[in-house]
Amino acid sequence: MSLSRTAKRTQPQRAEATIAALLAAAREQFGQEGYEATTLDGVCAAAGLTKGALYHHFAGGKLDLFEAVVRELQEGLVAAMSKASTEARGTPRALSATIGAYFDTAVDAHFHRITLQDAPAVFGLARWRKIEHGYVLPFIRAGIEALVEDRAMSAGAKDMLSAAIYGACCEATVMIAFAEDPNEAKAQAIEVVVAMLEGLARDRRSEAVSAPAPLRSGTSARTGPAPGASG
Repeated sequence: MSLSRTAKRTQPQRAEATIAALLAAAREQFGQEGYEATTLDGVCAAAGLTKGALYHHFAGGKLDLFEAVVRELQEGLVAAMSKASTEARGTPRALSATIGAYFDTAVDAHFHRITLQDAPAVFGLARWRKIEHGYVLPFIRAGIEALVEDRAMSAGAKDMLSAAIYGACCEATVMIAFAEDPNEAKAQAIEVVVAMLEGLARDRRSEAVSAPAPLRSGTSARTGPAPGASG
């Protein structure tokens, strides 16, 4: 009798596969039916697993499972933006590619329903903001740092600016979702957000150009004839 060429999975591998199956089924159920209408029986049936297996990995049941799905979606969003940013780095389309990746991911029907419709209601605003701002906001904050690195701006102001840009993206995502022509709306959203970010970069360059040149040793900032010069 020949030995199987497929090695048995280890316990961690089995656990990882179980979690992945539950998250995939839950993401589909939450995205399609919404949080309230989704049942653990339905998730387990779709995943081909028992409720005991679900509670083993998600002791808090439905709420814990929902949070895990939300975090997975947020991680995917940041990964998509990071990938687009890396691939387009150093090119004129770097900003538009990164912002485009945000909207491509965020306007997905399941992503939109889970994170923009249900999550704030399920977690409450304070809890939701704490979860949400742990993913995309730091990514945007890093981009803001690069754009305004030479400007005298407090850390609090940079945080506020990052939140304002992120808020604009979130609102644009809702507008895209309900637009008659989502593709046109997405193109407009990318154009607007990129213009906002490029405006920061232009302002920084303008400040550098308009700044007075440093005085050379022995010269005076005073204009007109030097003291004591004949008329």
